[in-house]
Amino acid sequence: MMKSLSVRIGISLIFLACTSCSTGEDASEQRKGDAAKPPAISLEGGVELPPLPIGAYGIGEEEGYVLDQARVAVVNRCLARSPVDFRLPSPPKVDESGYSRRYGVIDAHVAATYGYHDARDESAASVPPEPNAKEKKLLFGQDGRGGCMREANLALGSDTVPSRGVDIARTIDVTSFQESQKLPEITEVFSEWSSCMSRRGWDYPSPMAAAGGDWFVSASPSPQEKRVAQADAACKDEVDLVDRWHRAESKLQQRMIRDNTEELEGLKRFHSGMVEKARSLLRETRS
Repeated sequence: MMKSLSVRIGISLIFLACTSCSTGEDASEQRKGDAAKPPAISLEGGVELPPLPIGAYGIGEEEGYVLDQARVAVVNRCLARSPVDFRLPSPPKVDESGYSRRYGVIDAHVAATYGYHDARDESAASVPPEPNAKEKKLLFGQDGRGGCMREANLALGSDTVPSRGVDIARTIDVTSFQESQKLPEITEVFSEWSSCMSRRGWDYPSPMAAAGGDWFVSASPSPQEKRVAQADAACKDEVDLVDRWHRAESKLQQRMIRDNTEELEGLKRFHSGMVEKARSLLRETRS
């Protein structure tokens, strides 16, 4: 569970393929956007929840795509000064709506078809080939900290990531999910869910136990996995588990954010500045 974090940290597939080339800044630090108006959490089956509070300090899909486009534009402009023909491809625009599994499987159709397996796996985009030695040197420099990627980082202002704010945001995102499961109101809803599952013939103390790793020994879901997942989704709906869990976790995050306001506001300002620089670079490129 918790397959999609409310604080999304990602980069385009080409940069993911190149992360082993660099010994500099963690690639996961390279793409963060302005999330002053974080999007709703889009769950399976078209269900949407209000964004978790920490989402205001993360990245939305649109801002992330703007950053990816700008980074590719700067890198390719830099590569054009070299004698090689190598260029980065345009970044893919990934639509992650409807894929959040933060609170587990909730859609009956998805459960019946995929069980606890990820419905996206069958259509996942392939990762581009890793650059050769000469191309890596152009991208990352001799020491892995320079090259055209360094030029892009400087242009976007992403060379000065507020690491303390990043760590706090990540910690809140993960810790709130873990700690919320211990709250009395959540242990109560888990108990109600477990009773519902028992009436359907399945003995699990919590949704996390039902979605356990035993299912993933096989690349495809078994008939039993699908039946358990269908019961899981139905029982979540019966006891209103997702809404109750989301409300409890939101309150928990709000308390955590109040204890770290200064660092998180600094992180938000950093995001805003970087995204604005990216938009400006793209306007220049297209003019």
